[in-house]
Amino acid sequence: MWRVSNVLNTLRQTCAHARRITATAALPAAQRGQSVVEMAVLMVLLIPVILGALDIGRAYFDYDLLVHAVNEGARWGSFDNNTANIISTVRTSSDTLSLQTTDVTVTCYSGVTTTTKACASVVSGDAIKVQGQFVFQPITPWAARMMTGGQLTLSATAQRTYQ
Repeated sequence: MWRVSNVLNTLRQTCAHARRITATAALPAAQRGQSVVEMAVLMVLLIPVILGALDIGRAYFDYDLLVHAVNEGARWGSFDNNTANIISTVRTSSDTLSLQTTDVTVTCYSGVTTTTKACASVVSGDAIKVQGQFVFQPITPWAARMMTGGQLTLSATAQRTYQ
């Protein structure tokens, strides 16, 4: 049966052993300086990789948000043929992207064909296609140099049948 005093004694012995290991593992001054130099060289290589991963993550997040907003606009367009309402729905669903009205395009088709028609005259069974685009600006200058014009245009499309 363990008693509190036995547990405390074991804990004291473990802590004393850990202090002895730490004291013997201390590095001489020359080796500590070498570690600082190695860490500095490593950080020069590691920081751009981390920032690049951050840019890729931001671009994917913005693309995912754009896809969600365009799908929401197509869903709204499946029961409301007013293009202003569809564009407003897309812009509201992607509020952090700050999409402009010109970034969203609504096209209506006669049935399942590729013949376009005015969205005001859409009837049940016609298709409504919503497209959106967003210009992504990376935060790292070297990533911007890799992209045409220093930016990346993200686009998404969704199509639904008018109910």
